Amino acid sequence: MVLASYMLTGVFVVFGVLNILILSYAIVVFGTSSTPYLRKAGRFGDLSYGVYLYGFPVAQTLSWAFGRDMSFLAHIILSLGISMIFAFASWHLVEKKALRLKHSVSLKKRPASS
Repeated sequence: MVLASYMLTGVFVVFGVLNILILSYAIVVFGTSSTPYLRKAGRFGDLSYGVYLYGFPVAQTLSWAFGRDMSFLAHIILSLGISMIFAFASWHLVEKKALRLKHSVSLKKRPASS
């Protein structure tokens, strides 16, 4: 569906607007879908926040270190790989423990405010 939309955009200008609608719909459908493969990925922990947190600094550091000597694809793959390693470490060393602490603090009875 997305590929057909992209191909038609080059042929007919009117499909440019249609392309936006089709891509928006496809992104929402894909983002809300759940597959066994995606559910199995959660067994390593919730890496989404860590990738969000470390992705930009890692990508910028690689750009600074390698400049134009690295291809775009290599930059994307290396940035994602390093960010996922940091996200994995962050989840297991910080975030999971912090969430457990949050749960234990919320279970304690809080004094009534007047």
